[in-house]
Amino acid sequence: VVDWGLAKVLGGPQRVDAIKHEDFIQTQRSDSPAHQTRFGTIGGTPSYMAPEQALGRTDEIGTATDVYALGAMLYEVLAGHPPHQGETAYEVVELVRNTDPASLIDRATREGSKIPLELAELCHQALEREPSERLADASVFGAALRAWLEGAERRDKGMAAVWQAQSHLEAAEAAEQQALRMWSEADTRLSVDGWSSPKGWECWSRRHALLRQAQQHRLQYQHALQVALVHEPELVEAHQQLSEIRMRAIVEAAARGDHRNEEDHRAPWHLHLDRLPETLREEHMQALDEQLTDALTTSLIQSGPMVGRYALRAHIASEMGGGQRVMTLLGTAGVGKTRLALEVASQLRHRFSTLAVCDLSDTEDALQIAIRVLHALKVRPQDTDPVAQVDVALRRAPTLLVLDNVERVVDVLGQLLSSWVDASPHVQVICASRLKLNIDVERVTTVEPLSLLEAIELFSARAASVDPQWRLTPEMHTTVGEILDELDRLPLAIELAAARLRVFDLTELQARMSDRFSVLRSRGREGDALISTLDWSWDLLSPAARQALAQASVFRGGFQMSAAEHVLELSDSADGIGMVDILGELLDNSLMQTRRNDDGTTRYLISRSLADYARSKLQAESERVEHDTLLRHAEYYSRLSGRSSTFRELQNMIAGATKGTAVTAPRCFAAAIEVLNRK
Repeated sequence: VVDWGLAKVLGGPQRVDAIKHEDFIQTQRSDSPAHQTRFGTIGGTPSYMAPEQALGRTDEIGTATDVYALGAMLYEVLAGHPPHQGETAYEVVELVRNTDPASLIDRATREGSKIPLELAELCHQALEREPSERLADASVFGAALRAWLEGAERRDKGMAAVWQAQSHLEAAEAAEQQALRMWSEADTRLSVDGWSSPKGWECWSRRHALLRQAQQHRLQYQHALQVALVHEPELVEAHQQLSEIRMRAIVEAAARGDHRNEEDHRAPWHLHLDRLPETLREEHMQALDEQLTDALTTSLIQSGPMVGRYALRAHIASEMGGGQRVMTLLGTAGVGKTRLALEVASQLRHRFSTLAVCDLSDTEDALQIAIRVLHALKVRPQDTDPVAQVDVALRRAPTLLVLDNVERVVDVLGQLLSSWVDASPHVQVICASRLKLNIDVERVTTVEPLSLLEAIELFSARAASVDPQWRLTPEMHTTVGEILDELDRLPLAIELAAARLRVFDLTELQARMSDRFSVLRSRGREGDALISTLDWSWDLLSPAARQALAQASVFRGGFQMSAAEHVLELSDSADGIGMVDILGELLDNSLMQTRRNDDGTTRYLISRSLADYARSKLQAESERVEHDTLLRHAEYYSRLSGRSSTFRELQNMIAGATKGTAVTAPRCFAAAIEVLNRK
């Protein structure tokens, strides 16, 4: 719709044709004085006049004036109102003469703005006060608009792919929620009816079909984001989500020590990162650094997805969310207390400014406990009173403290926690223990062995990690069920047994454990299955691996390869077998784990239950072997005095100071003080 009421024909004689009295459309807008064409010394619609037009400089009116009018119309399209507004035409003309329009560029750069920055910049180029500074003519303006529209079309196609990706993500989450409901129904059916429940197995099968469906949707989600970048390579929305996907892959690879896979994901991650706005780019870089150095994240990834315990997790989280100050997860060895505590802590961490995870195994008194807690809080212990220092540290911010293996220090810890909780109203504590603390603020939750379905899932998951082709078929149900019953459905026992599928098939596995377990079954003591599983795993090790595991029990908090080569002294029968191969055998049998240190080195770890078992084997061998191993251990860590060392070796230094000779013990003590002073 074009109003030719006023026009100046360039390059020819000026003339005004008679205006024919024809019908025209009357609008509400045409009744506004500020929008009506004015005649007199100046002519035009005030809200769309260029400054030279409003000033009556008719000799300057030209193509640039038309560009200004087009810019004014674009301004109104973007802002919802003309560049200048007033109650009367005179007010508008005065504004055009003396002021610039409010900046659309400022509005376009605000968070959540729907004004395209490129159009805002183009609009202001058209609205320059001096005609010479505007776009040359309407054709240049039109070309710029067409170029933006083509880009907008590409962006629209890209965004359509992003929305499609989002629909796949929502479908995946919906399938996962439905799978969770199927899990609950299957768990109930199998718990009530046992292995003979067709409905239970049907629900279990449907659950896995839903999980496969969810996985497919997640793959399609990622593919749709890649398609979005084909349409618009600079689309921030797609780069942001793909960056987050790559970040998760990097963290998982790093936690598992898979350096090649980590580097494979880093290159494309940087490509996505470089196309993000600076603020968002910095947020992603900081998030990755935090996740890579977060011990809880690393531990959970290394442990693999937690199986079941949904109701128990929800219960503990609800209690803690309701303000419970100290929650003790009580259970026998190998029942999964630590894993449960870490999972709940991860679920609750967004509620706290500080999350600290602390293993209290090998601590004996209040001083050692306080030093370990301060390290977990990333606070340097002072020489004066570390126990009181913990009080101060806990008052600083809302803190969730996770304490593991507390059964050996329950009396001392109970007193400390009562004091810390009283002094720090915003601290909450989760303890994993075989014994109660018996303090007023404690709430105890008993961790029972796994349900039948949870045991099935865990066994299947660990078997598949050993053999990716392994599948639980209906023909295996009875055999697997009998094995799990023999193991009392204890998570650690199940994991150790499943690891042996690397060597045996299912029938052989059952045959090799059934005799020993049937003897223990009549005793009816919880935990017998775990001890029997450890005995069974021990018997299947090579002699060199047995010696290595027994002697490795003297380490505290793990060790590195150099320490193993010095401390573990194997018999002549192990000649020619490298330490790497021996530790590899223990890793293959799930009797040891590894963790990558911040500096890229590898640390070998033994769980508390396994360490206790292995120490009993070392003591049973002979007092001399145990004594000599402890001396070599102290001698090795005494060498660290005066050298660069880290806090993770502190417990080994303390053990060396306790068990070493008159020469090595003081040196271990000095090394420990050096580490504490540096922290």
